[in-house]
Amino acid sequence: MAKCFSCNAEIPDIEGEVHRYMDSSPGCWKLYGQILEKEYSHPPDYMENHRITVDAIAVQHYGTPSLQVIQSVNLHLASMYLIYKKSFDVKKAHSGLTVLAKYKSELSWLEPPRIVGEITVEDILKATNPQEYCKLVYKWGMSVWNAWKVHHEVIEVFVERHKNEIY
Repeated sequence: MAKCFSCNAEIPDIEGEVHRYMDSSPGCWKLYGQILEKEYSHPPDYMENHRITVDAIAVQHYGTPSLQVIQSVNLHLASMYLIYKKSFDVKKAHSGLTVLAKYKSELSWLEPPRIVGEITVEDILKATNPQEYCKLVYKWGMSVWNAWKVHHEVIEVFVERHKNEIY
């Protein structure tokens, strides 16, 4: 076993594939693949919070500064803002994210926090039933959102600037 250098999860110590611009250890990327397999293989039971799954993994494994990473982190945090601060359900948050993506040129690098969330992929895979899984994914997202609190105001200003197209 090893620790993911991005999210600090206990992960398999393996060589292998990783995302092309998000930074993760191969073992962490493998665990994320297992999460996606569960969600896509049993959509009625496990897809409820898929939007959060994608947001959480992307923000915990932010990558090095580049245009694509800047846009990814900001937009995934914007999705979390809509879910956790505006109480959007995940479908409405996804629609809001589609609107916000039109304005990605407005975004800038956000310095990542030292700890990117207390819950990680390893925790999600410990869920024993669909209800526990969906609740844990929701908490995972909240954990990641809270970890980036130093940037909440930046995200709020960005989203609220475009609220007439979202709300």
